[in-house]
This record gives sequence, C-alpha cells and structure tokens, in this order.
Amino acid sequence: RPNVVSETVKQAEDDDSLVVRVYEAYNQRGPATLTFARPIISAEEVNLLEESVGAVASNGNNLTFAITPYQIRSFRVRLAG
Repeated sequence: RPNVVSETVKQAEDDDSLVVRVYEAYNQRGPATLTFARPIISAEEVNLLEESVGAVASNGNNLTFAITPYQIRSFRVRLAG
C-alpha cells in the first residue's frame, strides 16, 4: 500500500532474525502486506525494545497486518535459508 512506509529493516539485537518497522503516512487505515524474497518461518509483532507483543499472520513470503492512521508497527521476522 502506498500509505505504508517501510522505515527500518535491520538485524535483531539478540538473534539473526530481521526487525522491520513500518508506519502509516497518509491518515488512512486498512490491511497491509509486506512481501519478502524468501519464505517466512516465523513472525511476531515487537515493541521498540524488540520485546514480543504478539503473533502476526504470515503465509509463504507475505506478512499481513492491519494499520491505523499514523501508526508505527514493528515486526520480528525469521526467513528461510
């Protein structure tokens, strides 16, 4: 979605998974999907300290979530291979 901006992609502080931080930029709400180059093994939402907040739906290479106006969301994602 053009209103969802991927702000950060980095290695997690305590393991080899990725942390992806996105935000909603245009005062819109709705579903959003992040698509990765490799299949997702596991995904969870984390806070800014990278502590688990809860599970997130993923299917194959896609991570799907809802976002509200100006919301910031962070996810820890472990990819195959």
